[in-house]
Amino acid sequence: MTGAALVVVAVGGVLSAHRAATAPPETTVLAAARALTAGTVLAADDLTAVPADMPADTPVVAGEFADDAVGRTLLRPLEVGALLAPADVGDGGSTRPPGSTVVTVEPAASRVPSDLGPGTSVDVLATDDERGLTELVVRGAVVVGLPGADDGEGTSIGGSLGTRVELAVADETVATALVDAAVRHDLTLVLPTPGSARG
Repeated sequence: MTGAALVVVAVGGVLSAHRAATAPPETTVLAAARALTAGTVLAADDLTAVPADMPADTPVVAGEFADDAVGRTLLRPLEVGALLAPADVGDGGSTRPPGSTVVTVEPAASRVPSDLGPGTSVDVLATDDERGLTELVVRGAVVVGLPGADDGEGTSIGGSLGTRVELAVADETVATALVDAAVRHDLTLVLPTPGSARG
């Protein structure tokens, strides 16, 4: 009888372990429901809650905080299914990505989209008129300020004045390349295709 009892206990332990291994996670985390660009002001349908058992120290946003994420600014691009981390969204309205470097550029009014605003993600192109060549200088810079646009120097970013734009870029190396391009060439800011993945 003792041997039979041990067999029953062993089988019961295996079944319990199997149920624990196959049971669905009890918690959810937020993930991107579609490809999102840096600067996106998050809407409810931009995010989805997915089941996941994550270690306690994993930097993710729990599904129960979805309402808190809505209306905040995304600071980096996310591919479909990428998990949202607390550092991925602006805090208190800030649109500057953590660790980024801010550079002020002054492109001609005709080379700036008319609907820029803080949090907008842009690509920066540099045109060498002598060589007749245009090159991509920065991909996914984030607009963090429009100095002069609202202080009497210009009524809009697309006007004849107020074309100064503060851009947050990844690091000092990128910032140096941008400043060099601004001195040597004509800059153009362009908006990425809506919904396109950024890298």
